[in-house]
Amino acid sequence: MASSFHPIWKQFAFRYFSAGDSAKHLFQRFSPNRKEEFGRYGVYDFYPGDPNEIVLSFVGLTVTTKDGTLSSAKAWSCTWQFTFFETSDPEFDKEYAAFAKQRLE
Repeated sequence: MASSFHPIWKQFAFRYFSAGDSAKHLFQRFSPNRKEEFGRYGVYDFYPGDPNEIVLSFVGLTVTTKDGTLSSAKAWSCTWQFTFFETSDPEFDKEYAAFAKQRLE
C-alpha cells in the first residue's frame, strides 16, 4: 500500500485518526484530490499524486465527515474495499442523494 496509495492511509492504519476526531486537523496536513460538501456533510477522496491535478485513479481513500468530525474512512481499489471505521448515519444517504440530484439539474 505504501507505494500505490496516498500517504494519508498511514494515518488511519496506525489509528492516528478515528471516528469523531476533528477533520480540521486531518485536512491541515493532507489536501484531498476531490471534495463534495453539502449541508452538514463532506466526502473527500485522496489519490496518489498531486492534489491539484485531476486524475483517474484505480486506488484511493475516501473520508466522510459530519459537522466537522470524521465519520468514516475507507481505502478502495477496483476489486476491494477496506473500512478503517464507519459511523452509521441514516441521514447521510438521503442528503447525498439530494446533493447529487441537485448537481445534475
